[in-house]
Amino acid sequence: GYVTAMGARWHRGCFACGACGGAIGGTHFATRDGAPYHRSCYRERFAPRCGVCDRFIGSSTAGGTAGGGGGTPTPANDANEAVGGSVRFMTHPYWGTVFCPEHEFDGTRRCDGCDRMEARGGRGVATGGYGSYASSSGAGAGASSSCGEFAELPDGRAMCLECASTAVIDAEHDGAPLYDDVCVFFSKRDLPLLPERPPLHLVSQDTLNDADDKEGWHRGRTARTRGLCLFEEHTVYTVERTPDFAGGFFPVGFKERVVGQSRGATVVNAVVVLYGLPAVCAGAILAHECTHAYIRMAGGYPRLRPKIEEGLCQLMALLWVENTAAHGIETMGVGAGNKVLSGGSFGGGGGK
Repeated sequence: GYVTAMGARWHRGCFACGACGGAIGGTHFATRDGAPYHRSCYRERFAPRCGVCDRFIGSSTAGGTAGGGGGTPTPANDANEAVGGSVRFMTHPYWGTVFCPEHEFDGTRRCDGCDRMEARGGRGVATGGYGSYASSSGAGAGASSSCGEFAELPDGRAMCLECASTAVIDAEHDGAPLYDDVCVFFSKRDLPLLPERPPLHLVSQDTLNDADDKEGWHRGRTARTRGLCLFEEHTVYTVERTPDFAGGFFPVGFKERVVGQSRGATVVNAVVVLYGLPAVCAGAILAHECTHAYIRMAGGYPRLRPKIEEGLCQLMALLWVENTAAHGIETMGVGAGNKVLSGGSFGGGGGK
């Protein structure tokens, strides 16, 4: 017998699945790039699969009915029903991880270092993609690149085990070697912070937020603050005092008016960074804040608009990250190529 489908007539044995090669004996099938598939085979190969719960998120291609040639949507899985022939899912803008929309709001933990989500069942970070086959990174869809449940910091923030392995917790033992590396990086580019580098403090998010509110540098910005450069800037005013006769013949006081002002000394009191971040992320933030410190300590720079200054600080942070990716952090024993530790967090690391 023959089968009429996809605008042509086929021998029943020739109308075969593009994945398994078996004949499509049923009446329903799915198509992709001009090839027919069993619905189950299509789902296994192409359907989005949640990296958190490891379940298929339905299917999103048009199918057909063998014999009739009419288009029908392929079935969605029971966890995420297709609406109007489409399937809803979310993708992380940096990592590309596919996940169910509800995981954005159901309390699923995210690593505070790299922003990856935690997979269920102690599978580590979520790396969902499409189908059940190996992804371009070599891991199967729904698999994870670092197994084990996320670690939890005392303030409730979560960390994947990969980020936790280089977490900067203590200012003396973890922070000092990292600070040394950043300062050496600056000095090699004729931006020396030594020997006058300001003290480094690793603090909690609440402490950082309180300090940021008082400083007011980031007022109106919605991004989360992970670092600050705390400084005092003195302004010298020239004031002219003249007698005030108040319409009479004898002075009754003095009038004062500002006739000039100049910038006085600027003192950088401290560089503050959120504790518990992976070394590359913390180092990028530290490089950002050290640029603020250098601009204040070196002197002679014109007043820069905040956006311009922030852009220069981000540039130095990026250059430090690129240098670390190539050479590692020798003072901490962190090897080169730790790109995963800098992903997802670097862009939001700026502060005053």
